[in-house]
Amino acid sequence: MDVGEELGHSHRMETCPKPGDDLRHGAPAASPAVSIHRVRPGEYVTTPASAPWWERDEDLHRARLRSACHHIIGAVAVLQSAALLHGAHLKTLSPQAHLWVPWRRSATPGQTGRLWSLSPALREVRLSGRSVVNHRMEIDQEDVVDIDGMPTTGLMQTVVQCARFLPADEAFDVVDSLVAVAAGRDAQWREHRSEVESAARMFLESARRVLEGFRGQRGAAQAREILECSTPLSESVWESEMRRVALAAGYVEAEPQMEIRTSTGVRWADLGMRRARRCFEANGDVKYSGPDGDDVREAQAWRNEELRSAGFRVVDLAVPQIRDTAGLLRVLNEHAGDTRGRRGRRLLWTPFERARFA
Repeated sequence: MDVGEELGHSHRMETCPKPGDDLRHGAPAASPAVSIHRVRPGEYVTTPASAPWWERDEDLHRARLRSACHHIIGAVAVLQSAALLHGAHLKTLSPQAHLWVPWRRSATPGQTGRLWSLSPALREVRLSGRSVVNHRMEIDQEDVVDIDGMPTTGLMQTVVQCARFLPADEAFDVVDSLVAVAAGRDAQWREHRSEVESAARMFLESARRVLEGFRGQRGAAQAREILECSTPLSESVWESEMRRVALAAGYVEAEPQMEIRTSTGVRWADLGMRRARRCFEANGDVKYSGPDGDDVREAQAWRNEELRSAGFRVVDLAVPQIRDTAGLLRVLNEHAGDTRGRRGRRLLWTPFERARFA
């Protein structure tokens, strides 16, 4: 990975800000209706002040990516940026755009010294201040597609690169999401679940064949483990995160979207452990946002009662509880500890997690 750099200046123009505007040259006047974000020197984007934080982050990321692709000749969106363009849901979305570039900058000293002479922590701080991060990994130019006018690594290449180069927790969630895209999962996927799973198996088998070409190289072992565990069935990054932690810790029986027959029909658990008779539900803010939030809560309460009647205990987990890995492991141990194997999938841990939990 090479250093990223903020892009150069653009021509000045006067603009009145409205939500969603891409503003160039000069900060627009403040308005209580919009939030203003700097894309690059002299260029700004506005979002509705009432928009959820995740929408504002995505708008800024897309604006920086579009600007960078316009100004950097030969640039290709990669990693998180490519995943976003392909329709993935990301656990964390940096406001930085990630690009492959066909040239290598010479490392120039900054106020704190040359980038690659810094400690990993200081290097991360330096890079986090950039609007664009340039990468130099090998890419297959024949698998580059155009999405919304931006050159982007193709879906297969994006999956393999994310599985190799992103931290294990981010990679696992991104790959799940992209496999769902590849399998054509839609809102009615439960009606044709077998077809979705079959399409995903074919895609993953192709991805593993591509990965064989990188055997022994950086990230290949992690990528093999992630591709082995990926599913198109997780409907949110927090479902994927629960499953990642469970599998890494040795709960190899954890099932995504486990089907349970109740007296009123088939119901599904975000993550299920059949032998333990437990269902784990990931309840994020998005699930309850919008005008139908109360109806969703009521339907969920009825569904949980049906599952209990069928002999399954439902464990509801909010996003902060899932983020707390130590706490999540305590919950899993309390409710399904008897089903935990001696060995988990260690490569699904991040290095920090492996030191604490493996």
